[in-house]
Amino acid sequence: EETAAYRHEWGSRVGQRLREKGIPQGAHVVPVPASGVSYARGMMEAVPGDVVYDEQNMLRKLEPSDRTFITPEKERDAAIKGKYILDREKIEGSDVILVDDSIVRGNTAKRLVSSMLECGATTVHLVSGVPPIADPCYLGIDFATHDELIYNQLHGDSMPIEEYERTLALWLCEDENGAVNEQWVGRVQVTYQTEDDYRQVLGEEWCYHCIDGELPEGVEVPVEIRSNRNDRI
Repeated sequence: EETAAYRHEWGSRVGQRLREKGIPQGAHVVPVPASGVSYARGMMEAVPGDVVYDEQNMLRKLEPSDRTFITPEKERDAAIKGKYILDREKIEGSDVILVDDSIVRGNTAKRLVSSMLECGATTVHLVSGVPPIADPCYLGIDFATHDELIYNQLHGDSMPIEEYERTLALWLCEDENGAVNEQWVGRVQVTYQTEDDYRQVLGEEWCYHCIDGELPEGVEVPVEIRSNRNDRI
């Protein structure tokens, strides 16, 4: 319950940022099931009357299915393709705000954004409930190596967050060969939770290694893992 409350609060704060950026009247807030639901519900508090909440209509998840960020690489793309059902009739002509908890490698985000656009969405605004994931987590879920994370692939640490959001939006418009679909450019936006808000809600006693690369005092990454970190630690 406490974790759900945190997510709800972060969602509300992201909603405030969305309002500042301008939200199309009547846009559909669509949580990625089930990981984005708490954030999306919190967001609705910050944008009452401006948007329509859409859970389990435009986008549904096939059950059971695993979290694909921990699926072996060779199986991941097929798992993502078979994980969700989209309703083309409901999506066509809609402005979609797609809400998820985080963007790790970007595979699920790219698949869902492109699928929404292929279904005829007018715009897709991808929202992440937490800040960019910059480092693997060795204290919880070991979800990727440093170089696998989309934030690092796009060199997010070398640019302001607003520029990275634009860079990621353009990457989401690329196909698997790296060619940009020019018809999608300008129709995709990205908004992340800010690190300041994230820390303010949780407090400073928690580990933020996956966001800032700093390990808690007294914690060391095992040598066999550290050797694959490109000297980040």
